[in-house]
Amino acid sequence: MRVSFLVPLLAVLANPLTIIAAETPVTPVVPPNGSDPKPDSKPDSQEATPLVVTADRRETPAARSTASVSRVDRADDRERGYVLNSWEWLEGLPGIDAVASNGGLDGGIGRVRIRGANSFDTQFQVDGIPVSDPSTTQGQLPSAYLPSAGLDTVEVVRGPQSGLYGSRAVGGVVNLITARPTVDHQILTRAEAGSFGTVGGVAQATGPLSTGVGYAIAVDGLHSDGFSARTDSDAHGDANDHEADGIDRLGTNGRLEWQAFSTTSLYVAGRYQALNQDFDGFSGPDDAQSYSKLRSTSISTGLRSRLSEQLTVDLDLSWLGSERAYHITSTTDYSGDQRYLSTKVRYQMVPWLEVAVGGDGTRDELGIDDGTSDVEHHVWIGGAWIQLYSAGEHHDVSLTARHDVSNRSDDATTWRAAAAGHAFEQRLTLRAAVATAFRAPSLFELYDSFSGNTDLKPQESLSWEIGVRVMPLPELAIESTWFNTDYETLIGTDAAFLYINVTDYRTQGIENAASLALWDRHLTLRAAYTWVDTVHVPSDASFETFTPYLPRHLANIAAVLRGEPGWFRVGFTRRGSTPTSAFDSISQTAWASVVDAAVGVHLSKTWEIFARVDNVLDEAYEVTPGYATSGLAAYGGVAARF
Repeated sequence: MRVSFLVPLLAVLANPLTIIAAETPVTPVVPPNGSDPKPDSKPDSQEATPLVVTADRRETPAARSTASVSRVDRADDRERGYVLNSWEWLEGLPGIDAVASNGGLDGGIGRVRIRGANSFDTQFQVDGIPVSDPSTTQGQLPSAYLPSAGLDTVEVVRGPQSGLYGSRAVGGVVNLITARPTVDHQILTRAEAGSFGTVGGVAQATGPLSTGVGYAIAVDGLHSDGFSARTDSDAHGDANDHEADGIDRLGTNGRLEWQAFSTTSLYVAGRYQALNQDFDGFSGPDDAQSYSKLRSTSISTGLRSRLSEQLTVDLDLSWLGSERAYHITSTTDYSGDQRYLSTKVRYQMVPWLEVAVGGDGTRDELGIDDGTSDVEHHVWIGGAWIQLYSAGEHHDVSLTARHDVSNRSDDATTWRAAAAGHAFEQRLTLRAAVATAFRAPSLFELYDSFSGNTDLKPQESLSWEIGVRVMPLPELAIESTWFNTDYETLIGTDAAFLYINVTDYRTQGIENAASLALWDRHLTLRAAYTWVDTVHVPSDASFETFTPYLPRHLANIAAVLRGEPGWFRVGFTRRGSTPTSAFDSISQTAWASVVDAAVGVHLSKTWEIFARVDNVLDEAYEVTPGYATSGLAAYGGVAARF
């Protein structure tokens, strides 16, 4: 690690306390109240509001957060029949469009757009640590980087969060939280098989090793013959019996936690992902030669210490190394090295006011070897932030400011002011927020030999949102948010595909969500609808440009019936038409209606069987023109909890 990487953080790290901590709070091996939640238990949002940590970089009840936040966990995945990919956990959430953008079973680089922002304007985190891939065009994260083993909870924050998290948190933040040690030994295991020659399995174990020491370890494997990633231009996403593109995936995840003292917890965690995947290159849908390989290793360590009732100190340290190879007609090897350091001090000044200060930095390194040349680039970016958070019986207010510096682009100052007011015992909540955000240029955008531009400025935007949440009945919750983002500077391309800074780009929309629990909560109904409009009006042109492949209308409805025998779920997704070109609002993909269903049966307290059917109506639809989506597919298996 070079000295230059630490320069922006010296003021923050010059702390007499040498303490390391996880951004996602460490769960004590033995909880203070002596209790431990059951595996896959799911608190009802109307009865017990779960805590979230990503929205305000602190533990906050989800219903009181000043940000728009969603939380899904293992229980949600179980009721859906266990999806194949981590990014699919996000499907159906308000304000989010999560799809396999490059076709096929895995989709390569999964596209997760929040409130119409580009997918590379979403900051992904694993256990609170930002992760990205410096070798991709905009640093967007291939889905293979996301943990396939040991995933426990996903928190999604919609709206800009650069004031807390810095670059890339323009549309929002997705935090994937892995399993933690439990008080007693617990084993979860699952095996499944299904369409496209798919077989897979998961095993996870958690528990204590000794007094104050606990472990969590998991392994996940998947093989599938898959279906064609690309298809014919008029196939509307139907693979049309073209050559199948298979996938082999292995993921492991492990964590050790030590409750060193009553106020101090340490952890060490490691993650390994391996992926071999076929794709269709320049030869079209029947390309049997192109494939990719990915190997990703991550190690992190940390400690959290509560020095007094008012003062806690945290610091995170992690390393992520990756090797990625694409074989088309020749092989190009990419190597990435990402190092992250973060520290945070939080002080409870008075019962209703907290102040937190912190700093974090990332150093990315990219290596490209195409057989004729070997190129290396690196970039570091670091920032310091401060937050004031006031929480009272009827209000939550968050004020945040941050400054980032980088060795490859201009400095950036961002901020966020947000408030939530609560009335009628929190049955009515009004929220409002205004914030700025930025994204630093990626290494590819700066230095690619064909499209790169070393004069690029950071992407900058100003956003606001107004939202309301009402609970007219204890069983019914309704939420709606109106949002708008104006980009002062956006990183785009010109007619020659050179990366440039553009202006006058706007995103606006409304996201809605509702949930209803009936029959003593044995039946749950959930619905979400998002309308989003994105448009760019160049000041020197008479035409508009549009964000391609982004549905202006996206609706989801799901019903889950639970009982002693098991559960049954049915879901419906309605995707609106999308522009197929940035310059043509008339050329559109077709509307699509996709139905999925899942069922599970309890054989005993330990064993259960499950089945899932995707695309029940066998709808032919596309999310990216020329790329295939799954038709009718069925999967099933057996799961056990000991």
